Amino acid sequence: MIPELRKRVCAYQLWPSATLATALALALALALALALALALGFVSGEARAEQQLTFEVASVRANVSKDQRGSLPQFLANGRFVATNIPLQIVIAIAYNVPFQTFGTPRISGGPEWLRTERFDIEARSESGAVPAVMPSAERVRRMRTMLQNLLADRFRLAVRAHVRETPVYAIVVTKNGPKLDRSSMQEDCDRRTERTAGSGPSRVEDMPCDWVGGGQGGGLHANAATISDIALFVANWSDRPVVDRTGLKDLYRIDTERWVPMRPPRIPPGVQPSAEQKAMADPNRPTLFMVFDRLGLKLEPRKAPIEMYTIEHVERPTEN
Repeated sequence: MIPELRKRVCAYQLWPSATLATALALALALALALALALALGFVSGEARAEQQLTFEVASVRANVSKDQRGSLPQFLANGRFVATNIPLQIVIAIAYNVPFQTFGTPRISGGPEWLRTERFDIEARSESGAVPAVMPSAERVRRMRTMLQNLLADRFRLAVRAHVRETPVYAIVVTKNGPKLDRSSMQEDCDRRTERTAGSGPSRVEDMPCDWVGGGQGGGLHANAATISDIALFVANWSDRPVVDRTGLKDLYRIDTERWVPMRPPRIPPGVQPSAEQKAMADPNRPTLFMVFDRLGLKLEPRKAPIEMYTIEHVERPTEN
């Protein structure tokens, strides 16, 4: 198409009946066609670059210790990824940036049962320069998630299909009186540093790295420098619906809240004495999750929204190395 347009524009002086407007229109069409071709080439080039983001070395081993304790997956400095004694389902959730547990609508479905029961130790490292030290933490983790997706496809033959579905959600919005949030003192530092993790971390809020959220239903929400989107993703692990950020707030915040009661009270069979944890969860003095957000000047508003879901279409146990 492009050569033909060029031929017609160059032949303008050979067409006595042609007008200047005709030539300009053809020239504009040629320019748009060339721009489209260049754009498509650029996009496909970016896509190829994303597909080539891989870890330089990786170790994958089944953990047969029978120990139920594990260390949640972490993206570490220098392009390292570590997960210890963790079900593959959680690693997949981290790779695709969805909650690793859910009490409502699952964001990842399908796959054999061993994804949830068998545990693995995974350690990987990117090549030198693939994750520069000056790269902002959000971009660094996005790049490492792509590396992790490629690792899972290579070592576990994982095939995942993404699809969007309209589903009930909780949208985090700002209340009419405005947010009651403390802007993180690490804002500018986090824009430059790469010390971000996606798993277990320090117990003190002051020591928590950029974009990291700790705690949970039984411990509250704690962060030293996290976005509302970080909070939404984390809190969805204890929600009966997906949680999305609709506040429009882009800063990093220091968050330190109290624990909350479950959205769905635990079922205790008749005649069974509740455990200390179950009694604590049923404490009427403990706030709900809605109250926790309200005290931050935010609101969990029931809505419907398009949410990206993932279906596991194929996966295999890995060969160890």
